[in-house]
Amino acid sequence: MKLTPAQKHWQFHAAAEAAKRPEGTAHSTEWERMYHRFRHDKKRLGDIQGTTRKIELKRELLPSYQGWIGGIMSSNSGRPDEIFITCVIWHIDTGQVEEALPLIEHALRHKMPVPDQYKRTPAALIVEEICNPALTALKVGDPCPLTPELLSRLGVMTQEEDMPDQVRSKLHKLIGLLLMKGDEEQQRRALENLTQATRLNPDAGVKKEIDALRRAAAKRNAPAKNSAGTRKHTG
Repeated sequence: MKLTPAQKHWQFHAAAEAAKRPEGTAHSTEWERMYHRFRHDKKRLGDIQGTTRKIELKRELLPSYQGWIGGIMSSNSGRPDEIFITCVIWHIDTGQVEEALPLIEHALRHKMPVPDQYKRTPAALIVEEICNPALTALKVGDPCPLTPELLSRLGVMTQEEDMPDQVRSKLHKLIGLLLMKGDEEQQRRALENLTQATRLNPDAGVKKEIDALRRAAAKRNAPAKNSAGTRKHTG
């Protein structure tokens, strides 16, 4: 549901005010109203079993939180906010990763915690939520809507963040697989990323791709070496 300008304005200022309140202080009536709505929406999602229908509902719900998202980001605060973090995940779940990047950057920069239900650090949660579906799509031959450039931006955002090596490996693996069929420079970057994925996780499962990229590089370099040898012999 799209917000009216008045609703968006109300949400924006309610979120900004809530973000600036010291932790432990009583919440405002506006905050209570917003969280009542949020809990209601989460219950609606919980009542749905099918993943596709859940994604459809998340896509339908997200516009109704845009004012709140804007207010939190304007506050320049890292106060815990379950609505904001959940909206980050909903953006990812609905394939709106590009739109999620500014939210991700805000959450990581301000060390915003994620709800206990996720049992991971914010960076690990975000990287896995983005990479797992994309890697599954590539594995079964489906198109991946993400680009190496977008994923590289995510890599820069998370390079100093704590996460398991196996999770960071997934990001390098995905970037490498997406670059494999590109030009010579892209293939060089693909090899770098896939090699790093294997360093981080020896079970990354990209040995075949690494070997193929190395063979292609050797084949490209062979004519140059042969030509140099011929010129030297002729001289």
